[in-house]
Amino acid sequence: MDTRPNALREAAAFAARVGVRNVTFLPRGLESMPAEIGEFDYIICHEPFSSLPAHVQYLVLQQLKQRLAPNGVGYLSYQCGGTGHRGPASASGQRPVTTDRGLRFTQVADRLMKAGLQYLGEADFVTMLPSNLGTSAEQVIKRVSQRGIVAAEQAMDYLRRRSYRETLVCHGDVRLKRRISVEDIAPLYLSAATQEMRSSTPGGAARYQAANGAYVTTSSPALQHALKILQARYPARLTMRQLMGTVGPVHEADRTRLAYSIFSACMSGVVSLALSPLPVGAASSHPVAWSVARDQAVRQRWVSNLQHRLVLLEDFPLHLHAISLLDGKLDLDQLAASLAALVASRASTLSTGEQTFRSHSGIRAQLMRAGPLLVRDLAKLGLIADEPARRL
Repeated sequence: MDTRPNALREAAAFAARVGVRNVTFLPRGLESMPAEIGEFDYIICHEPFSSLPAHVQYLVLQQLKQRLAPNGVGYLSYQCGGTGHRGPASASGQRPVTTDRGLRFTQVADRLMKAGLQYLGEADFVTMLPSNLGTSAEQVIKRVSQRGIVAAEQAMDYLRRRSYRETLVCHGDVRLKRRISVEDIAPLYLSAATQEMRSSTPGGAARYQAANGAYVTTSSPALQHALKILQARYPARLTMRQLMGTVGPVHEADRTRLAYSIFSACMSGVVSLALSPLPVGAASSHPVAWSVARDQAVRQRWVSNLQHRLVLLEDFPLHLHAISLLDGKLDLDQLAASLAALVASRASTLSTGEQTFRSHSGIRAQLMRAGPLLVRDLAKLGLIADEPARRL
């Protein structure tokens, strides 16, 4: 829904280009929501909630209450104290820019309660964990948390100097379990993209660090093996049972310790959790890039991957051009020929990050050798789709 005709036309055109057919675009605002629209499992309000007029904020919460299914989840993005903060991008790449001073989290929680809703959590779960703030800050949060989760979250905003939130809400009468255990993550899927930094001493600890700065340091061979498996198979996801199965036969006590170690890695943000496996394909003779990424690669230097995350390829134009060509009709030889013609026509260079290709004889042979590696890189970035994702 949107009140801007141009935005709706652009969205409808984008959906048509990438083959999405299960979307309806409504040219209306919240105040004219049709009663027959029904209930939804997930409702998104991506424009910053804090910048809306008070009566529109009320309408947003009123519609969330009326339209959310009994176990539905609502999403609100808003400033929580900063000025002029640029919020995180949506899957469409739009980054909301606001200049208001925002709302304190306690204010948002109070408005939710008055609307019959309650705070569920943050879209980025790791930001809710005081253990990631350091020992002294964690002790402060533990004391404050005796007054409830709202007080604890407000205190963490101050300690993090956070200015932007992506908050999840639900009905006020839903009973929530706030303490998460290792058993809770057993049915979920795990993934990790980490860089290993090993100690120089024999048998020493290794540090595994994620792109978000979170890290785990461990000397446990079993945990090191598990993290290496997740890294090798990334962006594919494994269940806890599948991951434990790669470690080999170990004593039950050791399996329990490993399960808790993996759980700790999840809580630190090194290992990501998901509800379902990722529809990522592998490099093949006729690779197919996800249709959304193919469309975006023609127009810009970032694309959305199958994890719904932005992949910036500004320094790798060869990858961008390859994505736009990978529609399943070209084999690697034909892909190399198309890229070679592109370089020759531009009389310029293209880089993969590891190798630069210039306009000269033999470039097709070079690209033939680099093609499988290039497609492998795109698969690791979550941009090569499997068969269901190709059909959207």
